[in-house]
Amino acid sequence: MSEQLNSQDEPLINLIIKKTNIIKDIAKLIYNYTLFSGFTSITLKNTNNIQDPFTKKIAVCTVSSLVELSNGDIACNFFNKIKIWRNNVCIYELSEDDYNITCLYALTNNILVSGDVLGCIRYWYKNLCLKKINTTDNCAIFNMCELANSDLVTSTKYIIRIWRDLICIGQIRKFWHDHTYTDIISLSNNDIISYVHSNSIRIWRNYEVIHELISHTQPISCLLKISDTDFASGSVDNTIKIWHNNICVNTLNGHTAVITCLAVLNNGDLASGSEDKTIKIWRNNMCIKTLIGHTKCINRLVSLPNNILLSGSKDGTIKIWL
Repeated sequence: MSEQLNSQDEPLINLIIKKTNIIKDIAKLIYNYTLFSGFTSITLKNTNNIQDPFTKKIAVCTVSSLVELSNGDIACNFFNKIKIWRNNVCIYELSEDDYNITCLYALTNNILVSGDVLGCIRYWYKNLCLKKINTTDNCAIFNMCELANSDLVTSTKYIIRIWRDLICIGQIRKFWHDHTYTDIISLSNNDIISYVHSNSIRIWRNYEVIHELISHTQPISCLLKISDTDFASGSVDNTIKIWHNNICVNTLNGHTAVITCLAVLNNGDLASGSEDKTIKIWRNNMCIKTLIGHTKCINRLVSLPNNILLSGSKDGTIKIWL
């Protein structure tokens, strides 16, 4: 059973947030605190029922992207804004227009890259936009990853682009009927793994498909690199597949809805988020814990040091799980 805490419970809250330096740094950002059975979670809740600057409609501010910068700062999106938090305060709020941010990616040296609904890519350092790149197709950028040679990879509905020194050096054009959210990950040999609106996973090398993997019974929904030989995939079929050397070696069952995101904790455990509003922790292909607290779909999971997990949700909150 959940126990709700209010602002009068400050002494108890202080005891909780002193458990780790990370929680102490984030704690002053928090508007609402909640304890849940199983893991302990602390909730950062953005203001609900605010106006979406793009659609001009009143809506809950969905957390759809969440990353840790190389210096430990946390960046997240709220509609058309990016908020960066450090040492108990929001140190920067980044925004240049009314177009909603769709994804974030952290490079080295605390450089943050953002993509928006019109396909614009921005490079940020602290509160400065270093570079703005307008793509030609005006399609939302759904995901980014970095190759071993530091090239940046971006994915829209139709095109996977490779960027070097802020210049597009190549692209992979998907079939035009594949109108879908596409995840991308990269391996140390610069191979790119992606999926389209089907139950197949494609592995690309030098802009050509070298493997097409099929095991899921319904469309793929997310991907996660585990090691240079292993990766995981989540699907609309509610399962997680573990792949080794391009062969499916395990299937994880337990969620009751679409798998939306995956992360690996520092101890090697796998975390999965779902439209069933839960997060599951897996060890040796077995579910060892289910985390309950979000009221809507889990959108993003981020692993922090000391096996701390951040989760961002469509309910407009970020939860920190100890």
